[in-house]
Amino acid sequence: YEPFISAVRDKADQGHILATTLDYPMVLDTVGCTPDFLKANPDAAKALADSYFDALDLIKKDPQKSYEIMGADVKQSAKEFEDSAKYLKWADKAENKQFFTKEFQDFSKTAADLLLQMGLIKEVPDVTTLADTSAVAN
Repeated sequence: YEPFISAVRDKADQGHILATTLDYPMVLDTVGCTPDFLKANPDAAKALADSYFDALDLIKKDPQKSYEIMGADVKQSAKEFEDSAKYLKWADKAENKQFFTKEFQDFSKTAADLLLQMGLIKEVPDVTTLADTSAVAN
């Protein structure tokens, strides 16, 4: 996860980067809420999604301010974060809609099969009921 994987980018003897969002767009971050929370706060999921897209707008409009904010969160200067951000791809609204309306269930099924094979889960869940993606899919 950037910026931490950049620490090994120039130190091949210390590790190997398997994938980044530039190589494999399925590397993703998610925000989740419990069903009870969403029931009590019906607008929360859309507000969370909208705040993510607002952040993307800020990155485009004022990258320096964005890098300062994000760098501070991971104890980096704006310049250090800017350097690692070159290896990041943040999915925009259209890309999120594409993923959550078409690719999410296939991705979830593949992930579940892998988790089962590794012994981390006992059975493959019904991926059609895992998540309500309507905040970004609609």
